[in-house]
Amino acid sequence: MESSNVQMDLASLEKTYDRYSSFYDLIFGAFFSPGRKKAIANLQFDDGASVLEVGVGTGASLNLYPRHVKITGVDISEDMLRLSEKRAQKACRPVDLYTMNAENLEFPDNSFSHVVAMYVVSVSPDPAMIVAEMMRVCRPGGKVVVLNHFSDDDSLIGKFEKALTPLSSKLGFKPYFPLNKFRQECDAIAFEELMKTNLLGYWSILKGTKS
Repeated sequence: MESSNVQMDLASLEKTYDRYSSFYDLIFGAFFSPGRKKAIANLQFDDGASVLEVGVGTGASLNLYPRHVKITGVDISEDMLRLSEKRAQKACRPVDLYTMNAENLEFPDNSFSHVVAMYVVSVSPDPAMIVAEMMRVCRPGGKVVVLNHFSDDDSLIGKFEKALTPLSSKLGFKPYFPLNKFRQECDAIAFEELMKTNLLGYWSILKGTKS
């Protein structure tokens, strides 16, 4: 099977998102907010629920979770995590934050009732590995949610995204990211496409259940 790896490496990603951290919320915060709200609203959190947010970034989603949910967040960028910590402290919201590579999560199997990755999988050198790790640390019967943009090969935008592929490492994400290929590579879980979201429905929310 062809790999999704496209001129991306962890060191360059860390530098890129450390650089983005100072203005990320200003440019992307409100723009990406509808997708975050919809993704979390479509989850049911029972008593004792715990969520791992992969790529928690600046913590823009932390206040969207119910107060009784135990939140753990990981990110590769320490600068992003510092902003996330400040946001959690301001909201008096206890959150466990770790600098961690999502392709190699340092948690035991079956640790969380929900595992969420929002605007993350197209950033990774190996999206399928991220999903495999999300599945591993999710409890049986738990939910795995992915929110991301997915390319349409037949559209003008899709063709433009493909042309931007050589710039992936500089942009900090893969502009060309087809859904069918992502589904094929993440064959350990059957994702259901819940809904389109954000501007022009360009982003999609996927949800699967760990059997």
